[in-house]
Amino acid sequence: MGDCFATERLILRPWRDADAEECFRYARDPLVGLPCGWMPHKDVDESREVIRGVLSAPGTYAIVLKETGLPVGCVSLITRKGQSSDEAELGFWLGVPRWGQGIVPEASERLIRHGFEDLGLERVICGYFDGNEKSRRVSEKLGFTYFKTLKDVRIRRIGETKDILYGRLTKKEWEEKRRIRHVSLMLPVRDGMILLGMKKRGFGAGKINGAGGKVEPGESFAKAAVRECLEETGVAVRDPRDMGTVVYRDLYYRDGPETVIMHVFVSRDFEGEPAESDELAPRWFPLDEIPYEKMWGDCAHWLPEVLKGRRVDAYFHYNEDDVFTGYSVDALPE
Repeated sequence: MGDCFATERLILRPWRDADAEECFRYARDPLVGLPCGWMPHKDVDESREVIRGVLSAPGTYAIVLKETGLPVGCVSLITRKGQSSDEAELGFWLGVPRWGQGIVPEASERLIRHGFEDLGLERVICGYFDGNEKSRRVSEKLGFTYFKTLKDVRIRRIGETKDILYGRLTKKEWEEKRRIRHVSLMLPVRDGMILLGMKKRGFGAGKINGAGGKVEPGESFAKAAVRECLEETGVAVRDPRDMGTVVYRDLYYRDGPETVIMHVFVSRDFEGEPAESDELAPRWFPLDEIPYEKMWGDCAHWLPEVLKGRRVDAYFHYNEDDVFTGYSVDALPE
């Protein structure tokens, strides 16, 4: 299976042949296809062929509702021929019954994050036909700013000529607008034990945490996790394994609410004995005696999945009293 991503309400995954009926349910509507430059599907067989052809392209995902397990639209992030390798184009469509529910922005934000964090993109562009006000509003909501128009473009699939407007979003703009801060967490595990420790100072002091902290400029998430573990515990990790992300929405930290993205790593290959530092008082805990009651409230929801070897895509909301008020945890395939 290809890449798979989660948001609070959605799963983004590759399209499947079995999705043909649901694809046809929405793609037969002229209000869906024509504004995107393709004709309404005639039957389920056509939808199946489109899935096998167009929708099987790398970077193209079905937007699946968690509550039903069924696809309701499509989102893509694709590098076009002639584009720079650090730039990609965002595309999307959604079934009419789901319009106005914020689904496309939610799916698009997750894919944009994938582009900037995982694919090394510096820019994402988004094009839409002149007069397509819904796509324009989505583009603006996502932070894209207009930068060019292609005049009189022949759209072969619908036999019409259109002007195409393009918005652009840079990585720097994306991070600044969302007040995003990246941190890394390292969890050494061996012989039925996990290395955690009491935070001695700063944000979260007095709670039991893993070793971790901020990502320095130019540093990978994995290298940050390894460095922080060595600095805080004296344990030198050799083989960090990426176990996904835990996203904290509107976490209150110093100057107000921010989105904090924690990149979680586990390692079973390390050396050195834990030693207390200025930041952390580390100790080994049996895996069946993890002191969740002394940790941040979210840990009991995502850490068990990680310790089962599952990558996670988790979201938590905390209020100003540091109590989380909502969450979503998805275990994703490799």
